[in-house]
Amino acid sequence: MTTPRLSKLVLNGQAKAYPFVELAKQTGEVNDVLGKHPVQVRCDHNHKSAEIFDADGKPLPGVVLFWFAWYAFHPQTGIYRAE
Repeated sequence: MTTPRLSKLVLNGQAKAYPFVELAKQTGEVNDVLGKHPVQVRCDHNHKSAEIFDADGKPLPGVVLFWFAWYAFHPQTGIYRAE
């Protein structure tokens, strides 16, 4: 069993994780809201990587980590689920 990899973001004190398994269910771009801020997650399915941008298209400082490492510091993290 492998530990899931996620792209994660903290914005204005709120954290959200975007599991690659959920991002893979989408076409490559996910529009979401973190707090009151719209964000766009752009996923490269071939390289299992993702970048997160604000409403103006500016990159936001996200990280890619294993869940257990992230959760230790951000236990209140929201988790993105594809519809």
